[in-house]
Amino acid sequence: MLKKLFMFMIAIIFIAGVAYAAPADLPKTGQTTCYDAAGAVVACANTGQDGDLKKGVTWPSPRFTVDGTGDCVTDNLTGLMWVKNPDSTLRNWASAMTYANNLTLCGY
Repeated sequence: MLKKLFMFMIAIIFIAGVAYAAPADLPKTGQTTCYDAAGAVVACANTGQDGDLKKGVTWPSPRFTVDGTGDCVTDNLTGLMWVKNPDSTLRNWASAMTYANNLTLCGY
C-alpha cells in the first residue's frame, strides 16, 4: 500500500511540474542575412541560421503598456510587469518586508 501511495505522489508531482513548465516564446531576431564560418555572406537556404528559419514571435506593438492605474509597466512580449516609479529608499530587511507586504500595485 505504501509503495502505491509513493508512486501516486511521484506521478502527481511529475504531472504538476510538466503542466507549469511551458516554455517562453522568444522574439524574432529580424536577421535576414546568413554567414559562413569565415564571416562571408552566403545564401540562407538550408543553413539553419536565423536568416533561414526566421523563428520566433513577432514583437507586439506597442511593446510596453502602462496599466490603468499608472503604477506599472507591462512588457507585452514577455508578460513581465514592473513598477513604473520604484521607491529607491534604503531599508533594513524588516522594514523592506513591511513595505513590500503593504504595497498595492496594478490591482495586486
